[in-house]
Amino acid sequence: MAEKNKIIQDISLLYELSLLVGSTLDPVENCHSFLRTLVTRKSLTFGSVWLNRPDINKDTTGLKLFYIFPGHRQGDIYADAAHWMASAMGERPYLNVPYHAHGFENLIQEKKVGKGSYAIFKLGNLGYLKLFAENRPEGFQIYELEQLTQVIEKLSVSLDGSFAHAQLKEETERRVIAQTQMESLISNLKVGILLENEQRVISLVNKTFCEIFGINEGPHALIGRDCDNCSQLSKHLFSDAEAFVEGIDAAIANRRMIESEVLLLSDGRILERDSIPIFTAGQYHGHLWQYRDVTEKHYAQVALRESEEKYRGVLENMELGLVEVTLDEVIIRHNNAFCQMLGYEPYELIGRSGFDLILTQRSKDFMAQLVEDRKKGLSGVYEIQLIKKDGSTMWSMVSGAPVKNAQGQTIGTIGILFDLTNRIKLETELAEAKQAADRARLAERQFLTHMSHEIRTPINAVIGMTHLLYDTQPDQTQREYLDSLSFSAESLLAIVDDILDLSKIEAGEIEFEQKPFDLGYLIKSLHQTFQYKIQSKPVQFTYDIDPAIVNFVTGDRTHLNQILTNLLSNAVKFTEQGAISIAAKLLERREDLMYIQFTVTDTGIGIAENKLELIFQNFKQADIQVSRKYGGTGLGLTIVKQLVELQGGSILVESQVDKGSRFSVVLPFTDSKVAINSSEALSKHDFLPNGNRLKNKHFLVVEDNQVNQMLICKTIQSWEGTFEVANHGKEALELTAREKFDVILMDIHMPELDGFETTRVLRADSSNQNCQVPVIALTAVAMPEEKRRALEVGMNGFLTKPYAPHLLEAYIVDAIQNQKNPIEYTENEPSVAPFEEINLSYLTELAKGDETFLRDIIHTYCVETPPLLAKLQACLTTNDWEQMGKVVHQLKSNYTMFGMEALRKKAIQLETDIKSGRCEALRLKSAVEWLIEETGRLLPKLTNKLL
Repeated sequence: MAEKNKIIQDISLLYELSLLVGSTLDPVENCHSFLRTLVTRKSLTFGSVWLNRPDINKDTTGLKLFYIFPGHRQGDIYADAAHWMASAMGERPYLNVPYHAHGFENLIQEKKVGKGSYAIFKLGNLGYLKLFAENRPEGFQIYELEQLTQVIEKLSVSLDGSFAHAQLKEETERRVIAQTQMESLISNLKVGILLENEQRVISLVNKTFCEIFGINEGPHALIGRDCDNCSQLSKHLFSDAEAFVEGIDAAIANRRMIESEVLLLSDGRILERDSIPIFTAGQYHGHLWQYRDVTEKHYAQVALRESEEKYRGVLENMELGLVEVTLDEVIIRHNNAFCQMLGYEPYELIGRSGFDLILTQRSKDFMAQLVEDRKKGLSGVYEIQLIKKDGSTMWSMVSGAPVKNAQGQTIGTIGILFDLTNRIKLETELAEAKQAADRARLAERQFLTHMSHEIRTPINAVIGMTHLLYDTQPDQTQREYLDSLSFSAESLLAIVDDILDLSKIEAGEIEFEQKPFDLGYLIKSLHQTFQYKIQSKPVQFTYDIDPAIVNFVTGDRTHLNQILTNLLSNAVKFTEQGAISIAAKLLERREDLMYIQFTVTDTGIGIAENKLELIFQNFKQADIQVSRKYGGTGLGLTIVKQLVELQGGSILVESQVDKGSRFSVVLPFTDSKVAINSSEALSKHDFLPNGNRLKNKHFLVVEDNQVNQMLICKTIQSWEGTFEVANHGKEALELTAREKFDVILMDIHMPELDGFETTRVLRADSSNQNCQVPVIALTAVAMPEEKRRALEVGMNGFLTKPYAPHLLEAYIVDAIQNQKNPIEYTENEPSVAPFEEINLSYLTELAKGDETFLRDIIHTYCVETPPLLAKLQACLTTNDWEQMGKVVHQLKSNYTMFGMEALRKKAIQLETDIKSGRCEALRLKSAVEWLIEETGRLLPKLTNKLL
């Protein structure tokens, strides 16, 4: 009975494999379906396809690993044409190689394998198919190999057809593109084109020709007509009709090229005509005629000649110096102002070399390059130093231009000079001062930027591990520790994010938010955080909050936290024993305005009285020994002082050496009129996790990128929510018409219908049950105009990808609670360690230990990316900037998720250039080719991250 079942299973497998063969013209998909079924049903370890087709191995001979299942190919793997596998096969259709057989170890190892057996089958002239089974150390059964031989031969035929189809498709596309480009070129030429064959029948004409001759019919209507008859019908347009016809007849008879023949029309227009006979191997095949309307050019030249005469007298008498020289720099003309500027008499300059007479040695080197530019016909404006007759020097601004003869050949240079001596002296002094200031400012910004990046990486690790620890069901004590850790890490991250505030302040870019928060909770959290930091020191840390502060205060909590953290950090750093305290006191109330004083006191090393003002300066500390012993950048108090003053507050410091310091900050806040005790949960909302607030919520995910779909759906699953996925706006509208959702997560840039239009249509359709459902925009573009447009069409929030799950959760909760009041957007780009090609920290945090999810998303990216790169290359070939922008936008989002920082920056620049219309072909070609090459290089490295 078992033998009978085995036979039935084999027949079923062969039938299934036969059905799979040829089901697709994609060779990769063909191999995938075949090997997946064969390996799974036969309980094999893996199967692989090796090919020797020329279009597969363009730069090598022998065999190349084309596909393997299961698993991913790690780079390109080759086998020499004389390899044992190829030579051992001979004319056999298959080869059975058990573990103990000679040559087993010499087989190309796609993967590391143990004991088992190989079965190798010929794929016609294409190559070989290899199967490996760990559970068959003694080899495959002969009847089994015989059965598989027939179906594998069908696979060989199918693959051969797939490759032939791909090649034919590629060649057809190239021909269509070439024909389209040629037709477009001729159609858009600004020159009238007419092509006649040897029988004088029109075979080609373009739109410009019809426009020049006033022909109302389209170009295609003229094809096939007699050219001689057409010229007779058009001769009335010319002032000398007979000469027009005779010129055509003479050109046909002589069969010689005629260029730029001038023709006058009755209406005053002027044409230039080229007559080009067409010969192939000495055989005459017709004539090509080109007509150009040069009316404007002709009258412009006439006007120019008149203008030259008109202004010649002006140039002779103006105060600007004028000089004309030959290509050898010999002076042949000048005006009076030029002579007076240099102190020469007119007769002393004519025929003299300007190089030797009036140029300094430094100016001669500079002018040598300009002379070459003039010979090329290039103009320019420059400043140069000249020598006057008395030996003194002067600075002059020169506007130089080439002088050309009637044939358009450059024969010299003309220059107009303006005396800049006094202005150059002043500008030199100012430039030296500015350079010194710029160097100082650049050094400052570089330091701040470097410090921000260096600190951000470990902070992100702390935050990520804290999120993971929250998911381990900690007890109450552990949760309190995690709460403090989370608060501290988030606070520190906020400080690092704003550590460049100094530069923002100088540029006037700093912004302060006005939101209600619990001041007491902020002070308590700071106390708890810094309490841990002084556990190893004999230091007592206390806090005091004025009981008069009973309501939430409205102000900028983030910058207040930054200010107090800086002050407390200094207190902890410089206090080895004694006490540290922080206090908040209500100093004054003016209606709803509250002036609150924050005091940080310590018993540390103190500050000398003559150094108190120095501590608020950039990169300054009270004593160089302090910096060496305690470290620090000297920026903290500088940022604190400016943040306080920009909010209309003040900061004072009192200190004595070896006795301690007292920093006092006074800031204005608005009374929110919301009691703290009545809204205790709200006070923690901004700091602590709020449990699963989105459980059982039903989401609509509108996203065309499969990788992004997987990320969003993974996040929703972690909230215990449900979801539906739409690949573009049209699918989303169809789903909303059938099904009720709680929240819609909307991508902006999609095919078919983008996020803006989808939201606008949804909001306008009152019959749609989801017309008022909150819509959150999730996009990789954070341009201000896109954010404004998102809110204008009715979206409730705007979040940039990739997002932190807790931040997205907060957005969704706020949107549900305040559907009619759109929330502000934020940028949530993940941090990537400098010089790291790939950084999976963001995806690792999101996966929360789910290795299968991480592998799936990397596999999806590796499968989706090569077609996108091919599409990008095609766009580059056809100069399809619009489509190229869409592809780059799609790639950019994935680069960010996988921590490919260099590629992300290049994609951002490319997308910006394309959107702004800066589509210089050569520059974009270089950038796109680099993007394609680097992406292809990193794909194998990304796969290696899972091994």
